[in-house]
Amino acid sequence: MRLLAFLLIGTLIFGFAFAAAIFLVGLAGLAILALLIAGLLRGGRGARSTLQGAMTFLETEGMRREAPLS
Repeated sequence: MRLLAFLLIGTLIFGFAFAAAIFLVGLAGLAILALLIAGLLRGGRGARSTLQGAMTFLETEGMRREAPLS
């Protein structure tokens, strides 16, 4: 009932653009959700670490110290 009142008041104040904006946001959300589910069904991992395979700060500092000066 609160949702219905929210939609009714928003439509009375802003017109049909209010309902259209809510529709488009919901549609975009469903599209993103569908893309996430499709990616998971294809066998992709849900959350990937951006640092996977990257060297840590200590490893790079050790490489700098061991590098010969030219």
